[in-house]
Amino acid sequence: MSGGYFCDRCRSCAALLGLAALMLLAGCADDRWHGKDISGLMPELEFELIDENGQAVTEQMTGSQRQLRQITRRYRITYGYEEPDAEGHYEVSHSSAIFVFDRQHKSRLMLLDSLSVEQMRQDLERLLVATAGS
Repeated sequence: MSGGYFCDRCRSCAALLGLAALMLLAGCADDRWHGKDISGLMPELEFELIDENGQAVTEQMTGSQRQLRQITRRYRITYGYEEPDAEGHYEVSHSSAIFVFDRQHKSRLMLLDSLSVEQMRQDLERLLVATAGS
């Protein structure tokens, strides 16, 4: 065996081992979200809900039919509801997706009901860390 052949082969093996190590390290730093990254795909969070007394609603999301139609069009969501019972209660059906917005009211993630609570928690923590200085 000549010295030149051996050295070229060692360099090739070393380069391949180095590349493999980088790929393994890159795999350790998971830069993917569990939910769907929707950054820039939806409009900023922008709505204000008020109750029948003109006060801002903070406990629950409700509004007039006009307001609900506007927000469903804006965020491309759907909902429906049944007729009220004798006590005024009614069933509401709606999409199960959870939209996550950052501190600047920009859409960031869509979390689906197929994700575990732990996966959602990880995504939310990651977003908080990523936007901590914002």
